[in-house]
Amino acid sequence: MTKKIKKTVTTLSIVFLNVLMSFAGTTQQWKEIKVDVRANGTVSTSNSLKEIENGFQQLSITLSNKGNKSITIERISINILLDAHLSDNLDMVYGGSCMGRTPLLKQKIGSQTNRSSSNMYEMLRLSDGQYLFAGATSWRIFMPNFTLKQGVFEVWSDGEGKQLKPGQTIQYEQIVLRRANNWLELLDQFGTAIAAENKITKLKPADFKGWATWDYYGRVFTPKDIYGNMDQLNQLAPR
Repeated sequence: MTKKIKKTVTTLSIVFLNVLMSFAGTTQQWKEIKVDVRANGTVSTSNSLKEIENGFQQLSITLSNKGNKSITIERISINILLDAHLSDNLDMVYGGSCMGRTPLLKQKIGSQTNRSSSNMYEMLRLSDGQYLFAGATSWRIFMPNFTLKQGVFEVWSDGEGKQLKPGQTIQYEQIVLRRANNWLELLDQFGTAIAAENKITKLKPADFKGWATWDYYGRVFTPKDIYGNMDQLNQLAPR
């Protein structure tokens, strides 16, 4: 009986240790997360990380007005400090956006410019072949901008005049973080995370030709739709 109890305790200890090591492996790369809000009043913030599917961690951030006057938000900045040594020759990838406004960008850290950013995600390839990733799964109130500054993942948004009423609390866009060893699987799983966040239960089949946005609209709309819209625009045009 004593031997059985000892064996059970030892087994549980090993399982618990493995869980801790697994959890630590997903969290150690984020050394610290800082949230700063520039506004015409004091905005209280809180942030939390939780594990979601496919190895992602979801970063949730709340903004609160605990005063008795409305506050206008000017800018929100989230600095995600990386627990990794970065050198200028490491590769950085920034995701593209719709209609080719900002094409996918791949460059060395040391050759970044003021256009090195994305509204969707950023991905860094470390010297050991692992990838650090930060991306947005929602774009409801604020437009997130992802960039890398002085070895820190920065996510920032223009406040666009958004007001916080007295006693009001709102949530910043949902951000996901992850470390992975396969960049293609990582991007596929990021797409799944976007669908889950926005309650899209059935995805359309993807046919990767050219750039996806044009292919999508070319497949969905017909000449009847286009000419109908042109007639409407002609009626609205000033005479």
